[in-house]
Amino acid sequence: MNLPIECILFNCKYFVTSYFDKHKNLKNHVKFSIITKWMCHLRFVRRKEVSLMSIKQKGQGGRRLDKNRITLRKGESQRKNGTYEYRWTTLDGKRHSVYAKTLEELREKEEAIHQDAKDGIRITAQKTTVNDIFELWCDLKRGLKDNTFQNYKYMYNMFVRPGFGQMRISMVKKSDVKRFYNTLADEKVLKISTIDS
Repeated sequence: MNLPIECILFNCKYFVTSYFDKHKNLKNHVKFSIITKWMCHLRFVRRKEVSLMSIKQKGQGGRRLDKNRITLRKGESQRKNGTYEYRWTTLDGKRHSVYAKTLEELREKEEAIHQDAKDGIRITAQKTTVNDIFELWCDLKRGLKDNTFQNYKYMYNMFVRPGFGQMRISMVKKSDVKRFYNTLADEKVLKISTIDS
């Protein structure tokens, strides 16, 4: 049973005064120790009441709420500046975070993350660039003559690596590839057969 703090204070004051009235021959240091014990007890009760209030502020059953009193899911939190954050840990033990201005936008990003996880797409793959894929291709490619392979690397390093190669794979669109193709044909004055190979 939770009593209001005023009721507890009144009972403590009544108990201490009645105790001292019965035992008038107590020395001051004994009275002081009794009062100190009761004050410590009151501080404990106040702390407990404050912690109960914070639990009530969280919501029923310990739910976490944002400033608009909307229940947050596991991994979601609202930052001090009002934006939202979603944190999760991948199977390799690395922690990741995404941020959004609204809760709806954050939950869309969450759904995309969960869908990528179901499809087997690693989170690090989202930051992979065209240059990274070319390096992987160079490591895995077999069956080419050395001269042909060196020519491919030279052409890539000259024309693709500095600009288009720095784009993230997840951001590359078909229109970007067409634009780059036209740039090679028009500005770099490469023949179509050279670009195609």
